[in-house]
Amino acid sequence: MKISYLATLVLLLVVAEFTSNCASAEDPSKQPSLYNNFTLFRRMLFPHAKPPSVPFRVGAPGYRRPLLINTTLIFTFRHHSKDMLCLPFAVVFLLTTYAVLPSCGNSSLGCNEEERQALLSIKGSFKDPSLRLASWEGSDCCKWKGVGCNNVTGHVVKLDLRNPCYLQRDQGYFLQNCNFYKYVLEAQHIHPSMLQLKYLTYLDLSGNRFHNSTIPMFIQFLEYLQVLSLSDSHFSGRIPPHLGNLTKLTFLDLSFNSLLYADDDSHWISQLSSLQYLYMSDVNLGKAQNFLQSLNMLPSLVDIQFMNCGLNNLHTHQLVRATNLSRVEVFNLAENGLQSPFLDAFQNMSSIRKIDISFNHLNSTPFWLGACINLVNLYGNNNAFYGSFAFALQSLTSLISLNLSENHFDIVPSWLGLLKKTIFKEMRLEVIYNLDAWYDLMQLDLSNNEFNATLRAWLGKLESLKYFFVYNSNLVGTLPCDTITELINLESFGQLLNLKNIDFSANHLEGVVSNIDWPKQLAYLNLTNNHIIESLPQDIGKLTHLLLVNNLISGPVPNSLWKIDSLYNLDLSGNMLFSEIPNCWSATQGLNEINLPSNKLSGLIPSSLGNLSTLAWLYLNNNSLHGMFPPSLGNLKHLLILNLSENHLFGIIPSWIGNIFSLLQILRLRQNNFNGTIPL
Repeated sequence: MKISYLATLVLLLVVAEFTSNCASAEDPSKQPSLYNNFTLFRRMLFPHAKPPSVPFRVGAPGYRRPLLINTTLIFTFRHHSKDMLCLPFAVVFLLTTYAVLPSCGNSSLGCNEEERQALLSIKGSFKDPSLRLASWEGSDCCKWKGVGCNNVTGHVVKLDLRNPCYLQRDQGYFLQNCNFYKYVLEAQHIHPSMLQLKYLTYLDLSGNRFHNSTIPMFIQFLEYLQVLSLSDSHFSGRIPPHLGNLTKLTFLDLSFNSLLYADDDSHWISQLSSLQYLYMSDVNLGKAQNFLQSLNMLPSLVDIQFMNCGLNNLHTHQLVRATNLSRVEVFNLAENGLQSPFLDAFQNMSSIRKIDISFNHLNSTPFWLGACINLVNLYGNNNAFYGSFAFALQSLTSLISLNLSENHFDIVPSWLGLLKKTIFKEMRLEVIYNLDAWYDLMQLDLSNNEFNATLRAWLGKLESLKYFFVYNSNLVGTLPCDTITELINLESFGQLLNLKNIDFSANHLEGVVSNIDWPKQLAYLNLTNNHIIESLPQDIGKLTHLLLVNNLISGPVPNSLWKIDSLYNLDLSGNMLFSEIPNCWSATQGLNEINLPSNKLSGLIPSSLGNLSTLAWLYLNNNSLHGMFPPSLGNLKHLLILNLSENHLFGIIPSWIGNIFSLLQILRLRQNNFNGTIPL
């Protein structure tokens, strides 16, 4: 097919030779003829292409003008008075560019047969329970899922076998509600046929399983590779130093292969001069001699991820006085057991925007942080910082997110209030104050502290607050008089118009919730494990999560609560609610969990529960419910957990229970009055 295609091109070249007239500087009137011949030639070469948006023109001597052909090929024709560019030369130029231009997509030529056979061998090496490679059949491998070809040559240039549940770096780690293990491709090793795909520029095998095999040496021969991602794929052993031969790499991800390590010879990484993204988290770098010196020779690095790499095992002589990482924007050294002097080597990161030094043994903040004026995110939680904040942080006026939780600070300096953009994260502090200047603050997390006091009134000035978390912080006082009123310093809680999430769980709060004018836009309310008393509120807006577990709430369950269509998780377990469960559940509700155990509820299990087709968890145990097993529960085909134990239910257990509840994982019916046989 390719031979006949090239023969056609040669024939067109010959035809063009006899039909074209070279325009000269002395006779510019011939230029339209040249343009017409070139247009005819182009239409013969590319019958389905759109006409160029800029017509071919030859201007005055020395004039340069780009010509757009098929939105991909760009030429510049030059006209001199004594040296006019002729059509045959333009055709040769066109054919040459057409032959070498890289472009990824479904090739009109079809794929190379040798490469197609190689792909079939690779497919055969995998266990593929989810049939991800089902499209790998037929003659044109360029149309197979995960395969990309050069539009011109037909060679395979992209192989993307990334687990679809394993998100790209800028999207997080795992796709929610996606069964990661279902989509794993499994092989004993990378098949040698991969070497036949010698024009690959992109190879991604992340999120699969290669049974702790080593990274094969032959990968070094894929010399055109620009992207190589082997993350979380169960590779082990030594990182082959021959990866240094992949000099075109801009992206290298070997992360989350915990049995992979770099040995004493780490010079190979300095050969990757084009590298911009380097991800080695969970790879053992503790023996990588001169590793930091090698990094110093990579001037294009933008993103470095070295979480849990054992960097604390590097000896002092392996460190450098200062690195040249001026273009780095993201730097992750979390979970390395580092002590403060280690960080002094990174003082020249003038472009840095995100630093994660959490879960180390640092006792002082790096002195050079103050020069990082572009820093947006700083994570220093779970270290050994003590005393007051480092004065260097005062100049971080671009800071948006700050997490210094689980440290030993004893005071918040007044200048911290000037960092108005900052999302103040959790800290272990005895005294919290001087945050009243943060009018634009959207998220405030003071959880896991030891306040042993009420919140201060200045918090009421945070009018833009959306998310407020103070769980497990020894808060005391009544609710709302001391805590909420001081929080907002307003007559009504409902005037905090932006507040969406509240979590005051695991404190010592008292009082009632029924008298609070809750914000209408509130979605998440968690007051679990407090001492809240009296009844539930009649109107609580458009909540998605209402969690009031283990309080002292009494009274009936209000009918209005069951009419909130937005409700997703309802947990009122461990209270003193009495009366019957309202029989007004609606099919429009999207409830996923209902937890009402350990109350004093009585009456029948409402038949309208069968309208909740999305329900996955239903806990009604340890109450005083009676009656027979309600047939309407047979509509709950997505149930995973059903607990009706410790009630006064009677009658037979329906025979359909095993067929209808095919997804059920936990069924508890003990301590009731059921009779008859157990359905099999």
